[in-house]
Amino acid sequence: MNVKKILSITLIGLLSTAVLATSSFAAPSQSAKMGGGKAMSEEQRQERQDLHLERMAAVLDLTEEQKTQIEALRNQKWENTAAQQGKMAELKEELRAMGIDGNYDEARARALANELAAIKADMMVENIRLRSEIHALLTPEQQELTEKLRPFKQDCKGQGCKNKGRCADMM
Repeated sequence: MNVKKILSITLIGLLSTAVLATSSFAAPSQSAKMGGGKAMSEEQRQERQDLHLERMAAVLDLTEEQKTQIEALRNQKWENTAAQQGKMAELKEELRAMGIDGNYDEARARALANELAAIKADMMVENIRLRSEIHALLTPEQQELTEKLRPFKQDCKGQGCKNKGRCADMM
């Protein structure tokens, strides 16, 4: 296997970790509203989480203990995030209704928007905390590898992936 292929596979593992840390913890009601499609079931979320952990384990050569600890951290984050996602959905719905029912109250709209922003900020902090806790579980060699691969991960974020062909080949 050539070096580019190994780096590419490693990149996907790290990318999967980042994606998992930020997106797969969305509560079903929120994910349905955001994407306009069906909500992700608990089973689908768990399957996605398991796949990401498998990729990360393969790329970083995680021990069984590391995998168990990372899974526990992610499950704890999911529990914390689910309630926040539910509250965000309620706030967004109230804001939407305010815009169409003719009962616009700017002070109330600002209060709801500020509450929504505070929840989002808390969730961002939680994501950073999770990444930090996972990083702390890695050996120095695994940490070094993640640092070397970080620039590649940035190229594959979101819809503007600069390496679409390579990223698709690695899936």
